Amino acid sequence: MQAQLSITHEITHVLNSLMETCKDSEQGFRTAAHAFEDFRMKNLCIEFATQRAKFAVELHHEATTLNSNPMDSSSVSGIWRHGWMNVRDGLAGASRKAIIAECERSERLTKAAYERALSTGLLPLALKQLIEEQYFEVKMVHDLFRALERSLAA
Repeated sequence: MQAQLSITHEITHVLNSLMETCKDSEQGFRTAAHAFEDFRMKNLCIEFATQRAKFAVELHHEATTLNSNPMDSSSVSGIWRHGWMNVRDGLAGASRKAIIAECERSERLTKAAYERALSTGLLPLALKQLIEEQYFEVKMVHDLFRALERSLAA
């Protein structure tokens, strides 16, 4: 019984961490969307922000299904959000290259958070599959911003 509670606690911690990461990423993409002058990049960032909000909702649903205690939106204090808040004013009027670099950096951190979650070995199969699906999307977005960053450096 104690072991099961410990595992549930660890899974809850993983889910809360990923929910926080997704909410931070959502906020970061909304900040980037406001900073971009390029209409296509604005729309792309809004699309990714919406995707991350959806990911957080899916993770919250899974936490509720496991009868764990998912965080509420007021508990978000992640390093990504803090980082985006610090650069928000700096991104206003920033170059396309600087905004893309910040998106790439943030996505690298998001990708690492998903990798940590997947490496726990405690996730039930259905939850692991959901997190893997989300990770695949996060990785694609990171790869996109990495490619954009490299193309601007060339």
